[in-house]
Amino acid sequence: MISIHLEDGRNIQTIFHHMNQNMVKKWYIKGIRSYPTGDLHPGALLPAIALGKAGDVCIVPMQWGMTFPPIPGKTSASFLYEIPTDISTEKKTRLWAFHRCLIPMSWYYEHEYLLNHLTGKSDYGNGRFLCQPAGTDFSYLACIYHIEEGFPTFAVCTCPSCMDIFPRMPVIFGKDTVHLWLSPKAEPDSLFRYRFLSLITDYEANCG
Repeated sequence: MISIHLEDGRNIQTIFHHMNQNMVKKWYIKGIRSYPTGDLHPGALLPAIALGKAGDVCIVPMQWGMTFPPIPGKTSASFLYEIPTDISTEKKTRLWAFHRCLIPMSWYYEHEYLLNHLTGKSDYGNGRFLCQPAGTDFSYLACIYHIEEGFPTFAVCTCPSCMDIFPRMPVIFGKDTVHLWLSPKAEPDSLFRYRFLSLITDYEANCG
């Protein structure tokens, strides 16, 4: 399970300043009145960068966590925070049918994942790793979103990790390549070669 960290600096304040105020008011009416910084977990409301109906870039508040619709007669609906990109062709066709967005971050935390030698399974430990793409202090998570009851919700796209210390990682883009992910004409699988693979990590013990 990942958590996102947003530093309350110039980058994020600029993003907040340009956020779609009509959607901000809709969330206010629903009872969600803050757009926090710091450590953010699934369920939080976050700024998302997406394309509007006219093809323009918009900044819209979205909630982290979305319902993945069922396949009639095959599957039931499932609530997801993260969605793997290395899935079957059938599921991938449905996955890419959603809209694409980007969630800004300063860095993210990946919780420790340990092998239980008694059960042969992996369990979460008490520590976590601070993970930041090398060479930048601000980047973007590749996500998909859809509208639930009039409110946009998103899930983070994940891929097999480039590191041995945890099995998966989010798909991360830098500011020079974010437009590629937002483009509806580009095939998502062709874009993954542009993602960050070089991470700086710092272990933090006893984080609960």
